[in-house]
Amino acid sequence: MKEIYRVRYKRGDVEIDIESSDKDYIDKKLAEVQSFTPSVANEKVKSRGRQKKSSPQGPPTGDAGHVSDSVLAQIIASINDAENHNEIAKNILDRSERTARILMCYYFAERHSTKPALTTRDVERITSQLGVKIAQPNIAKVIRQGAGKFLTADRVRRKGIPVLYQINRRGIAAFERVMAGRKLAE
Repeated sequence: MKEIYRVRYKRGDVEIDIESSDKDYIDKKLAEVQSFTPSVANEKVKSRGRQKKSSPQGPPTGDAGHVSDSVLAQIIASINDAENHNEIAKNILDRSERTARILMCYYFAERHSTKPALTTRDVERITSQLGVKIAQPNIAKVIRQGAGKFLTADRVRRKGIPVLYQINRRGIAAFERVMAGRKLAE
């Protein structure tokens, strides 16, 4: 009785099963599928049966949704160079309200020409450069406990997977209320 070789190749949301009694055929088809699709950092190759295939591990290409340092520097510069910087300093930076500081980062990212979506790590880097650092876990906690209604996420939150956020209409209105010296939720 011949052995049947099965290989399951998974990349992102796409999963392909290859099954044959000819090992060379499996190897040829697997190489064809791998060369056809673009390279992704988290590719997985699984096999069932006696033969085990290991996935080719290349250097990671970086995390998805990473905003470049130059874009973050431009966002920080736009905060520092804003014509209403005195109000920003008085109503946001000099106060301990973390939600307002987080909304400020997303507000100025929205005003940037590329309108980048930011992760909590990006917000941590921006607040650190402004001298009012909020740690990444604390940013995630603030978003989870209430500031999430001011932001739009690109996916459902899951542990270990970075989520990209952008400010929504509610968040823009809330930030502008804080800038005017009023409370966040009125």
